[in-house]
Amino acid sequence: MAIIMVISIIPNSFFKASASAVAEGTYVTGDIMTYGSYPQTKVTSPSLISALNAQKLQADNTVTYGGSKYLRVYFTQYSPYEYGDPATKDNSYQDENGYLINTVYWFKYEPIQWRVLSSTSGELFVMAEKILASRVYNQIQTDVSWESCDLRNWLNNGFYSTAFSSAEKARIETSTVVNENNPENGTNGGNNTSDKLFLLSYSEATNTAYGFSSDTGRDTSRQVQGTDYSKSQGLYVYAGPYTSYTGNSFWWLRTPGNAKSSACVLYYDGNIYGNGLSVFDTDYGIRPALKINLSAVLTSSVTLSKTSASLSKGKALQLSATVLPLNATNKAVVWTTSSSSVAAVSTTGLVTAKAIGKATITCTAGDGSGIKATCAITVVPPVPANVKAVKASATSIKVSWPAISGATGYYIYRAAGSGGYSKIKTLAGSSFINASLAKSKTYHYKVQAYKLIGSTLYVSASSAIASATL
Repeated sequence: MAIIMVISIIPNSFFKASASAVAEGTYVTGDIMTYGSYPQTKVTSPSLISALNAQKLQADNTVTYGGSKYLRVYFTQYSPYEYGDPATKDNSYQDENGYLINTVYWFKYEPIQWRVLSSTSGELFVMAEKILASRVYNQIQTDVSWESCDLRNWLNNGFYSTAFSSAEKARIETSTVVNENNPENGTNGGNNTSDKLFLLSYSEATNTAYGFSSDTGRDTSRQVQGTDYSKSQGLYVYAGPYTSYTGNSFWWLRTPGNAKSSACVLYYDGNIYGNGLSVFDTDYGIRPALKINLSAVLTSSVTLSKTSASLSKGKALQLSATVLPLNATNKAVVWTTSSSSVAAVSTTGLVTAKAIGKATITCTAGDGSGIKATCAITVVPPVPANVKAVKASATSIKVSWPAISGATGYYIYRAAGSGGYSKIKTLAGSSFINASLAKSKTYHYKVQAYKLIGSTLYVSASSAIASATL
């Protein structure tokens, strides 16, 4: 099937599809599109391998070289056929696939191909065209459902985070996934779930509207091969004697088998095995499915009412967010703080100063676009209250105030008559005598509290003015 670029309301870099999608101005069942990226093809060029080995690895074992991203794979023990079994060469498909322990392999991140199962009102239902990974359905051989299995958690966290950019995530819908009972033997499918990514069910894999045969037997539309990367993880690959299936692999469905400790699988010939296989088998493939919203208008910017603010400990500040464009499909925002012990933030953007220090409040677009804005919050000591200035003698005034818990000290500012204020004293206590003053004159005082944390000085706003006349 020829693959060419699609011109649509979505940036062209997001999608590719077959000629029929372009001609009809839409996607149809069977079209192939690309969305996201994932390690797939093994690097075999000696010179490229040498160059990649010379690069500095990122924390996720990837490097970017020559404009492309690569994943480094290195394992010291084999992945056994069943999770928890002896990790030996004779008990794994990794070596049969050409991948050995204590050896470095590189895989190139490439656009993920998806098969369109349906296209309705701007929503695409798609399934990975290839097996992208080989994993257990669940790491423990026990009764389990799609809701509670390890594979669901990995798809919606590890795979989701790795395979898609923020902009791509923004178009992936949260689907209500119906987990029906096994249609052959009635094994309970468990609760419905809300997922970004999921596996096909037994009924979906026999739905003719999606391009599959309604018969559970051999079906070319359900036959699939895995990527090099999936094979490196121990994917079973059929090698004969029926040559028409050579290179094909098994893949998981989410529907339970004849017991809740098993799950349905697709055989290498496209046959659905309704009795299922053990949930902790490691050598079956993963073909994620998801729904993409083509018509959503994504957030382009978020602007806050303040980009920085100083708050007295114990005080609050209401931040507001402006989301553009005005017709964004989802204008919700999510508020977070870098330090809830310094400055907490509510779901509505109300910031409460908890302790002296610094925190960053982040407001992120709720549509998953990754668009965000921040406000730098500095929490300072409370403003000194009830500052009093009283005549102490003919030439002195006593200035006092209640001590502020946690303050390192105080700055005292004074103005004589209608003159300007200047700092006259720094002290640790909460009172002092201002002596040697001129008689028949009025003096005005303001106080600031300060706290030194490391090398950073936090200073409160000035108190109300206290005055006294000699």
